[in-house]
Amino acid sequence: MVVAYPTDWLATHVRHYDVLVLGGGSAGCVLAGRLSEDESRSVCLVEAGPDYGAYADGGWPQELLEPGGIPETHEWNPEESWFTPLRAKVMGGCSAHNACLLVWGTPEDYDAWGSGWTSPELEPHLRRAERTIAPRPRVYDADELSPWFEGVVAAGAEVGLPVLEDFNDPDALEGIGFGPFNIQDGVRWNASFAYVDPARTRPNLTVLPETLVERVVVEDGRARAVATDRGELTADTIVVAAGAYGSPAILLRSGIGPEDDLRRLGIDVVEANGAVGANLLDHPSVKLSFDGTEALRDATARAAPVPFTNGAVKARTDGCADGTWDVHLLPVVSRTGERAHLTVVALQPRSQGSVRLASADATVSPKIDHGFLAEPEDTELLLGGLAFAHRLAAPEPLRRLGRVAEMDDRERVRSTLAAIFHPCGTCAIGAVVDRDLRVHGVENLYVGDASVMPSIPRANTHLTVLGIAEKLAAAL
Repeated sequence: MVVAYPTDWLATHVRHYDVLVLGGGSAGCVLAGRLSEDESRSVCLVEAGPDYGAYADGGWPQELLEPGGIPETHEWNPEESWFTPLRAKVMGGCSAHNACLLVWGTPEDYDAWGSGWTSPELEPHLRRAERTIAPRPRVYDADELSPWFEGVVAAGAEVGLPVLEDFNDPDALEGIGFGPFNIQDGVRWNASFAYVDPARTRPNLTVLPETLVERVVVEDGRARAVATDRGELTADTIVVAAGAYGSPAILLRSGIGPEDDLRRLGIDVVEANGAVGANLLDHPSVKLSFDGTEALRDATARAAPVPFTNGAVKARTDGCADGTWDVHLLPVVSRTGERAHLTVVALQPRSQGSVRLASADATVSPKIDHGFLAEPEDTELLLGGLAFAHRLAAPEPLRRLGRVAEMDDRERVRSTLAAIFHPCGTCAIGAVVDRDLRVHGVENLYVGDASVMPSIPRANTHLTVLGIAEKLAAAL
């Protein structure tokens, strides 16, 4: 059941808060939950999508609870694409849609962000996030693996790829991990369940779903209010947490961004900053695809329901720097076993894209250009990952399960290239926000989500996003 408010709700309720959090995704849920722990502080969490209430109330759609696949619902503009990057328009955001893997970046990844965000400074917040989103992290046992993943493990043993006791051990440079996942008792345990549900009965927290943020109102260099499609809300502190696509879009509509772009759309310039919406980063991926053999189809039919994946592979390409890894492989199989893949994910891409406004109208999707393969090194990294995948596919345990679809690897890169839904970097620390995540040139306006990452970690970004939000909440 959707938690709903009448369209005129703001006309009859409190409209001023100590803190407004814009976006009910992973970061926004953390911020709302943590900030409302102080009962003297009034907090309002604004989310454009629906809120299905507490998990215990039983109102959530099954496709958002089932961790075995990636849901294809709750998109911003479903007519634009069958699998658009503009997804997760729902409480919990990307944590209601992702693969549930909780992966740390390397210490070097975080150290590169500079003072205030080094690995020792961020680690306690990552630990707290990890304990909250997955108090009992799901790690699959060997006898729970899909037939395809079992084949990957067996083939890995033949090419010297070990099974890792701890996938997040930074000293384990290569190997196969069976988790950890934020799955609790078979349920995709999203950030709304972990952070907002314990806070729902607090009188100082308001959750306002199905409310579209149009812009932040800035007067005399100070963020004073937020204009929404329901009316205006005011606050002493405003935190933008709408993700790597949504947060720069909100700043741009608020007049914070590249001056020429804003004037072209008729938006008054509040703070000229060409870095807003730039530096879009994501992990590009390509697929080594297999036609499932009769052996795989039969084994899959006999097995328990097949999850999206049982884990991941850390690997090093021939060009990888010493002491680290540079690709992940995700072994994925269809529910029938007719198709299987080794999805190669490039973890340290050099190419950058951008998020720009198509219109000043908040209902119009921004223009997203991932800029994939703009730098030739990224093509070579993906080719190196495919070479590793071919090596893993060669031993008998995988050969008997799948036949590699014939294709030149450069063509494979061109034809299967896709985002892996780890966007970040568009409101980067240093360029758009300071070390405290305050927006340059605007008082009491913060950004606290994936968009502030100045570079992309060698990991699924979800846990890092939670840690960033934990750190900001502790500082406010």
